[in-house]
Amino acid sequence: MRTPFHPFRHQKGAALMAVLILIAILGIACISALRVISCDMELASSKIHGSRARQIAEMGIAVGTHNMVEPSDPILRRMDEETGEGYEVKVTSEAGRFNINALLGIAGGQGSQGNAPQDDKPLLRNLFVDWG
Repeated sequence: MRTPFHPFRHQKGAALMAVLILIAILGIACISALRVISCDMELASSKIHGSRARQIAEMGIAVGTHNMVEPSDPILRRMDEETGEGYEVKVTSEAGRFNINALLGIAGGQGSQGNAPQDDKPLLRNLFVDWG
C-alpha cells in the first residue's frame, strides 16, 4: 500500500522561518518609528530653546538700550543659576566700530580721501559678509 503524498512534508521549518522574518520586519518598523519620534522630539526641543534664547537676547537688548541704565549697573549682567540662562550687555560707543567707507578707500591705495577701485569693493564686501 502506498503512503499518501504530503506536499508539505519536506517544508517543516517554513512556518518558523516566515514567523522569524515577520518578527524581524516588525522590529525594524518599531526601531524606525522610535527614530522618527526621537527626531521630532529633538526638533520640538530645539524650537523651544531657540525661542527662549531669542527672548533672553531681546531682554538684554532692551536693558542695554534703555537710557536710564548706567554702564556700572548690575542689571547689565543677569544669569539664572537654576536654568543657566542669562545675558551680559556690553555698551560700546560708535568710535569702536569700523568705518567701512574708510576701509574701502584704504584698500584702493588712496588713503581715506579717495574711493577704492570698483573691483576692490566687492572683495571687501564679500570679506565682511564671510566675517559675519
